Amino acid sequence: MTASSLKGPWTVAEHPDGELDQIKQELTKDEEQNPEAPPATAASANPPAVYLRTVPAELLVARGEPAYAPIPKTSLLYVTNSDNDIFIDTRAQRYYALLAGRWFRSQSLEASWAWVPGDQLPRDFMRIPADCTKGHVLASIPGTEQAREAVIANQIPQTAVVRRDGAKLEVKYSGAPQFKPILGTNMEYAVNTSSEVIHAEGRYYAVQHGIWFVANTPLGPWAVADMIPAVIYTIPLDCPLYHLRYVSVYGATPEVVYMGYTPGYLGAFVAGGVVVFGTGWWYPGLLCGDFWCGWPWTWGLGVEFSDWGGGWFWRPVGGYWWYHSIPITHRIFYEHWNPHWATQSRPWIRGNVNAYSHWGGNAIVARNYQQRGTTVTPGRGPSADLYVGRNGQVYKHSSDGWYQRSNSGEWQRTPANPQLEQQRQSRSLGQSRQQEFENRGHAPGMPRAMPPRPAPPGGRRK
Repeated sequence: MTASSLKGPWTVAEHPDGELDQIKQELTKDEEQNPEAPPATAASANPPAVYLRTVPAELLVARGEPAYAPIPKTSLLYVTNSDNDIFIDTRAQRYYALLAGRWFRSQSLEASWAWVPGDQLPRDFMRIPADCTKGHVLASIPGTEQAREAVIANQIPQTAVVRRDGAKLEVKYSGAPQFKPILGTNMEYAVNTSSEVIHAEGRYYAVQHGIWFVANTPLGPWAVADMIPAVIYTIPLDCPLYHLRYVSVYGATPEVVYMGYTPGYLGAFVAGGVVVFGTGWWYPGLLCGDFWCGWPWTWGLGVEFSDWGGGWFWRPVGGYWWYHSIPITHRIFYEHWNPHWATQSRPWIRGNVNAYSHWGGNAIVARNYQQRGTTVTPGRGPSADLYVGRNGQVYKHSSDGWYQRSNSGEWQRTPANPQLEQQRQSRSLGQSRQQEFENRGHAPGMPRAMPPRPAPPGGRRK
């Protein structure tokens, strides 16, 4: 696409410069694309529209003119030809959209949208059947069982036993280390590095893939931290490193340190009785040499709540997107979870959404991930993942989809069923809770933190 200015209008470039193909190849050489994505097509006579926004924004997309269907036993309609969650309250003739766990309201699809607290939604939203197409939005409606489940799950930590001599960290800066004060505290944070570094109480602390490190200088050497200053857990929301408050040290021995994090580290926070994605703050980035050092995204991206793997986390709507392996992408995704969504294997997904799975070698002794989808009995293969439908029929779920047992005892492929999917999600969440509760033994007690020191004379370090 080409345009005379960023604001457009944008049109298909008939004769793109040859250097653009070289740039494209460089950007996509390490790309892992979703095999389920539709094949690439030649430039269309009707190319998609290009919109430019210089502030955080969301995009609601429908495939053609919006089509609507009723939600049983409510006055609500939903848009059927959109991956977004868009509703109409037919009584008040108002539109509602769910974005990153937050609700917005408008008089029409073309009018401006305003945030509305979840407890001010029309009562019919709480009457949405859990097994209908839009049943997943119940997790974002305060007071529902699904919302309470999500809030509970958002407090379950992922834990790991970290070898002191196995986990290593190297922090690289663009030039000399630069730090910016954390307002309202005596701390400061590094701004010209893709690492997450905090200067607190005379030492430097950093988090990499869920592990705390400490050093006496901003350049290191870095060692696994076994005690974190309590003041770090007062980092305010307007600081881009707020999410580090959700990474803790639980205990230590001379050989290992017990670490853990809750979903706040991944950007999932509790607000208004539900789990939302991101703090909602807009954190400005900084030019780091040839690259832009952006902070974790807190808005946009079209994310929705999901419970794949028995835990709650966020994924892009639609699934047709890809990952560019450039040096600063971990600030967006890679630091926190693996963004390759090609597989539908729930055990594989469970392993890769755990930050500790990114540590190779002997850094991690143990972590609370287990492939809970299968149970092996000596002399037998893995037990089947069986369910019973409301019709009394027996169903089985495998990595390639659902099967129904016929009267002759044979398994036949069958389309996905919302009621069965709900059963599967509930079972997975329950298994996760049990296993994660048992694995709390890896990290007994409350997080370890040093008591805050008195502020030094002269106030905040400049």
